[in-house]
Amino acid sequence: MKKAPYNQAPNNPPKGDGPANGVASAILLVLFAVFGFSPVVSAQSSYDTMEKRFVKKQLTAQDSAAFITQGVQKAQSLFYQTDLWSRNAGNTSNQAYIADRMPELFYVTKGDSLNLQPLREAINTIQRGKTYSQPEFKVSKAKGYLGKLETTNTKPKLEFFLVLLKAPKQFGTEEELVWQVFLAEPVVR
Repeated sequence: MKKAPYNQAPNNPPKGDGPANGVASAILLVLFAVFGFSPVVSAQSSYDTMEKRFVKKQLTAQDSAAFITQGVQKAQSLFYQTDLWSRNAGNTSNQAYIADRMPELFYVTKGDSLNLQPLREAINTIQRGKTYSQPEFKVSKAKGYLGKLETTNTKPKLEFFLVLLKAPKQFGTEEELVWQVFLAEPVVR
């Protein structure tokens, strides 16, 4: 009796031979092309839609709503970065790195400066509270701004304006003016 290869039981013909396997491969290929490729096309289409939002000249109400959501996310990021900053109290180089990134969340008029230390201290106080939970934000209209954010479940209460403007953004080696939202004029109450 002939010895079977290590991955094949004796008396079983090798799999993958014959015309049925070619048909199965063709069916799988068609199924992948129809169902497997469509999310890639859909994702590209979604990316193109999103990219156009950042570079177009006139914004729609839908665009404004998306930028308001992005502004809320920036405010949440400020809480996250402050927590990270306070957790690195023993590592001054990490704290300095985090502190250097925080101003990127804010719009500051050219020639002005922004001292974030009081804001960091207020957020740190909020986060050390016994009943701390993630901050919730109320969005309201504000003349001359995209909107106004206020925390609804923190003491002290924090307020920010949302500024939407075209600002330079780095994409690899290229820089392009794109719509961006920033926090502005933080107030601790």
